[in-house]
Amino acid sequence: MNDAKNYLDGLSYEQQQLLLTDLTDYAVKKAKGKRWRTGNYLNLPNGETPDSIVSLAIIKVITGERVWNSERQPDFKKYLFDVIDSLLSHLAMSKDNAIFVNEKRDAAFLVVAEQEAILAKKKFYSEDADWLVRKQSSPEQELLERQEQAEEELKRREEHELNCRILQSLRERIGTDADLVAVVDAADHGFTKSVDVAKFTGIDIKRIYDANKRLKRVVARVRKQFDI
Repeated sequence: MNDAKNYLDGLSYEQQQLLLTDLTDYAVKKAKGKRWRTGNYLNLPNGETPDSIVSLAIIKVITGERVWNSERQPDFKKYLFDVIDSLLSHLAMSKDNAIFVNEKRDAAFLVVAEQEAILAKKKFYSEDADWLVRKQSSPEQELLERQEQAEEELKRREEHELNCRILQSLRERIGTDADLVAVVDAADHGFTKSVDVAKFTGIDIKRIYDANKRLKRVVARVRKQFDI
């Protein structure tokens, strides 16, 4: 039985919206505390955003890729927080968020480049320190900032609406599947290879292959439906 699906089925539309808001706020807060090559915690590597991380976390839980056990952890939102933490940590450690240097020549080049950049900054700061003065925004600038904030809020609401529709589509497509539940439970215990999953669950390996295929097809249909 999919505890997450049953829990979400019991929420009203307003409760779903509130949950999504809390999850997004949490993702933004956690992303802000990490270092990103993009230099912007709202524009993450690999084309991700805090909102897309929340969507991915919900998809993983509702499809059973990450299994929530209501008896072991009654707080569903806290469990989703943990999933979001995990996704952000993996993204922060991903190749798309790092620079890899394999040769000593390349390493030396990067060191020299960094030193030159530091010297250039020092020269600029010594010649012109006006950038240190915080200038007051003009009325036109303040109006532009308010417009940008309103546009961001509208975008956030639209993304929340999309997340709700994705969630509803997954509910309609995912049914009770004992083999699939067993597969994701094995993954939750660290078993991801089909051979190891078969040993852990006691299910024939062919059924394990079939369960993985069903999961991929469901997720693929949802992604195609919403062009994600």
